[in-house]
Amino acid sequence: LYKKTGALLGEARRDEIFAGVELVPLGTPNSAKPAAMQVMIEKLERADPNACKQILAGGLRDLSDEYYAGEKKKFAECADVDEYLLRKKQDLLAELEQIMREGRLYFNQEITKEVIEFVRCNPEIGQGMRIGNVIYETKIPHQAKEYLAETNEDKKKYNYCHCPWVKESLKAGKSKISPTFCNCSAAFHKKSWEVIFGQTLQADVLETVLMGDLRCRFAIHLST
Repeated sequence: LYKKTGALLGEARRDEIFAGVELVPLGTPNSAKPAAMQVMIEKLERADPNACKQILAGGLRDLSDEYYAGEKKKFAECADVDEYLLRKKQDLLAELEQIMREGRLYFNQEITKEVIEFVRCNPEIGQGMRIGNVIYETKIPHQAKEYLAETNEDKKKYNYCHCPWVKESLKAGKSKISPTFCNCSAAFHKKSWEVIFGQTLQADVLETVLMGDLRCRFAIHLST
């Protein structure tokens, strides 16, 4: 965030915005990060809300285009977007079923029959629904088994969110990170499409746990 703010606004303006803020060093425990992120997002939003959203919408994860080479190849093998979406869902379900059979973890979470059925019945998870030129995607819960079993809404949101900084914020209840931060998650979801089409695309944040929702949902606008 610090680096990309300097790249967009210039280092002098960046240093002015973040004056007095101590950068969080690598290795800092997740429990200490929400408070630091809250301060940085508040300062950037107050100084330049459009720049803040633009920076986050570009993503804060340094994933190269090569990371998505498999998805680009898969798309090229399909007749159209809809066939590609269907194949994505089939591949995800097959992967989850194999993980469950082998007793392995899917990104550190246990996969059960209930989790697989939940994914199967939600066309926006792992696949996305196309309406016109827009793909609507909903994230799979980070801890899906616990999410499905939980009845307390606050704990449900905690089980849903993937971001360790946001999770700690929700858990502790001390830091209030702006929902603008979730544009970073939207950027992650649109990245594969940007690699596929070879251009920057727009993604809108529709629902997130930081906005008070029980899921995170995005709209990705494809090229025409």
